[in-house]
Amino acid sequence: FRKKVEKDEVYIQAIQQLGSVMEHTIKQNNAVDIYEEYFNDIVEDGCAEPPSAKTINVFRDPNDQKRTASNICWYPDNAQKLAVAYSVLEFQRSSPGMCMDSYIWDVESPNKPDMTLKPISPLVCIEYNPKDPH
Repeated sequence: FRKKVEKDEVYIQAIQQLGSVMEHTIKQNNAVDIYEEYFNDIVEDGCAEPPSAKTINVFRDPNDQKRTASNICWYPDNAQKLAVAYSVLEFQRSSPGMCMDSYIWDVESPNKPDMTLKPISPLVCIEYNPKDPH
C-alpha cells in the first residue's frame, strides 16, 4: 500500500510543496537566535511579593431568577458607574416571564442599583456611548 501511495502523482506534488514550505520555515528559524539575550538592559524590580487581589464590592443581580452578568462596561469619564447586562444565555431554557432588566450600578453603593434599564429583549452586551455617556 505504501509503495502504491508513494508512486501517486498527487502524493509527489504534495511532498514537493511541503518541502518548499518547510525549507522556508527552517530558514526563518535559522535567522533568529533563540538563545540570544534580547532584554539585557531591563532591570528587574526587587519585588518578591506574589500578586494578590482583594474583593471590595459584590454587585448581585437583584432578581430572584439566576442570571449571569453577560457584559460589563465602565462609565467613560470616571470609574464611579458600572453598566451590567444580565441575561440567561440559554435562550431556549428561559421562561416566558423572565426579567429582562439590566442595571447601572454606583461603585459606592453595591446594595442597590443606581438605575434600571428595561429593554424589550435580554441584553447580551452593553456599552456607554463615548460621545454622550449619559
